[in-house]
Amino acid sequence: MLYLFGLDPSIEHTGWAVVKVDGEMKPVLCGSGVAKQKLDKRDGRYGCIYMDLMRYVSRILPSPFPSSSTRLAVVEKPHYERNSKRGKAAAKNKSLIKLSIAAGACISSVCELGFPYAFVTANQWKREIDKGLIRSRVEEYFPRKKGLWAREDEWEAIALCLWGKKHQDKLTIHKHHL
Repeated sequence: MLYLFGLDPSIEHTGWAVVKVDGEMKPVLCGSGVAKQKLDKRDGRYGCIYMDLMRYVSRILPSPFPSSSTRLAVVEKPHYERNSKRGKAAAKNKSLIKLSIAAGACISSVCELGFPYAFVTANQWKREIDKGLIRSRVEEYFPRKKGLWAREDEWEAIALCLWGKKHQDKLTIHKHHL
């Protein structure tokens, strides 16, 4: 059994998802959501990403973790052109720095939960999956009772999990535990 933890950090919202895969069976969504940064306070602005991820994900993972199961986190890496706010240079508006801090908060939670992780760029995984097909693939595997998903960040995190399962043998895995 494989537990995949997908993280899509962004400046205001960080999408996350945990998917359980057992062999060739259909993936099972254990949980997903959006960790929000507190925009009104400078102190702890990105610490709430870590706190939200630890609170929600530790609730849905089995405890103790089964020794026969493996884990892998797939984190979207901050990228200069794609993630700069409104197309301006990242150095000018500091969005790349903010994204890197958000990604660091994600990695801290991943390490605390004991997940080995892999960084992937948006170009790596989105090139294979048509943007329109991401939502339909996610909704096909994991239909929501009330219809629409909360945010694009959430379903992209789920799509990262599905992509990570397909490419797990080709990824550079980092193993750091806190």
